[in-house]
Amino acid sequence: MEASGSELDKIHYLTLSMKLPAEGIDAAYPDEAACLARLREVRWPGGEVCPRCEHRGSVPLGERGTHQCEKCRHQFSLTSSTVLHKSRIGIRAWFRATELIIQHRARDGVDFDITTHQLREKMGWSYAGAYRVRGLIVGDIRRGGTGLLRACVCGGALELPPDIARNSFDHLGWLLEMKWAKLLS
Repeated sequence: MEASGSELDKIHYLTLSMKLPAEGIDAAYPDEAACLARLREVRWPGGEVCPRCEHRGSVPLGERGTHQCEKCRHQFSLTSSTVLHKSRIGIRAWFRATELIIQHRARDGVDFDITTHQLREKMGWSYAGAYRVRGLIVGDIRRGGTGLLRACVCGGALELPPDIARNSFDHLGWLLEMKWAKLLS
């Protein structure tokens, strides 16, 4: 029997939390360069792709990480056409905030989400900045969201046993059991 909407959300966020790096984002991606490398690996596994025409050939322009498409001559960067576009916040901070929101939702559920004030305090941002970033991250990581940040921070593997049906009550029970085992170890 398939779980209801709120139970599917719980399955989604428990799965994401189990796929977070065991050592945490700060240890897995110790600096901005490591975060940029991870973003590049997730977004462009086969090399740069123009966000306008999807052509796979580009020329690097200068030291800012900008590229120019060989086909349509559109200039773009690693963050172009993503939630990170034109952000003054570093990629590592986005990763850390994503981890916090996933952990909070897995622990407390979507109904008791991390508040903007809590995110602001933990990240050292202004209220307006925390509000904006929180909304963008929630849109990215939710079921059916774009998933770029989700894919960047949740890189671990989690295989569901073959005797458990996906999105069932047994699936939720198995995830809760796994989470408790992880917490107690």
